[in-house]
Amino acid sequence: MEKPDVDVLKYSEALGEVPDGTFYRFPLVPVRGVPLMQPIAEYWDKIETFQARPDDLLIATYPKAGTTWMQEIVDCIMNDGDVERSRRAPTHVRSPFLEIASPPPVPSGIDQLEVTPSPRLVKTHLPYELVPNSFWQQKCKCPGAAGLTTSSGGGTPERSTTSSTCSMKT
Repeated sequence: MEKPDVDVLKYSEALGEVPDGTFYRFPLVPVRGVPLMQPIAEYWDKIETFQARPDDLLIATYPKAGTTWMQEIVDCIMNDGDVERSRRAPTHVRSPFLEIASPPPVPSGIDQLEVTPSPRLVKTHLPYELVPNSFWQQKCKCPGAAGLTTSSGGGTPERSTTSSTCSMKT
């Protein structure tokens, strides 16, 4: 696994260029009946059409429900238990959030993912019905898939018992 392009991913430098007053609590905007923060809703077309790769790993969890723990464990497994290799870059670089839509010059989650070599470890807090279809079409693995939730109760996400891909039980 190669290191991501660090020129695109220099958060600390990019954040220093963001004008004061840029960060505040965003209003919620419904996307297919699910309230999302306004920047995510405005960025929705790019999120919805995101192209997953067959070897992508998707970590989908509730906020504050062990996302970082799961990411660190999976990243360590992907690196054959080599802890030093898992320390190669900050968390947000090794496993970008799919739906993060930051103001320029900070790269969005999708911008980061587009330059990340395979296999990619992708994080999301999106409910099941808003996860881009390409993850299901590519049969991406979903470690800890119990974190996948529906916002409407329209179906129960479950981890397939015959493989390590995600399926939807309705």
